[in-house]
Amino acid sequence: MSVVDFAFQKPSVAALKAARVTGVLRYVCEDLGKVITPAEAHGYTSNGIDYGLACEDGGNGFSGGASGEAAKAHIAAPVLVSIGFGHGRPVYAAVDGNLAKGLYQITWEGIHAFASSLGRPDACYGPRPFLYWLEQQHGVEWLWELGSSSFNFGPEPKHK
Repeated sequence: MSVVDFAFQKPSVAALKAARVTGVLRYVCEDLGKVITPAEAHGYTSNGIDYGLACEDGGNGFSGGASGEAAKAHIAAPVLVSIGFGHGRPVYAAVDGNLAKGLYQITWEGIHAFASSLGRPDACYGPRPFLYWLEQQHGVEWLWELGSSSFNFGPEPKHK
């Protein structure tokens, strides 16, 4: 299985299939250049390519707390409806960086508020130590490890 994550450079379905890609991670956010479109989502599903979604906006990586991060759900919700993204599927809250331990709790509150506002399970795309903490402290099962080896040290979460 080969899964790729991309934002602005959107390879064609034909190029993805030629590279034997079976899944992609795409985005729902304020930056319209990164957002998955209905045509793009349809192209994936009609060609046997699965896709997951992440919400990635700004540099705070969901550390704005519950009230600040629930607002991101208002950005994501119309996109989810327009592409027919199933209700039980998670939307990963992107935490792109080495999150300081002192920000874990407030970031969790932001992730939980975002997911709850969408009526979806809690999910995070982020660095391994934070994912492990989310799993241990809050039972989060939808975890996607950030690709940078600089942030991925310590125990592996079992649900990753």
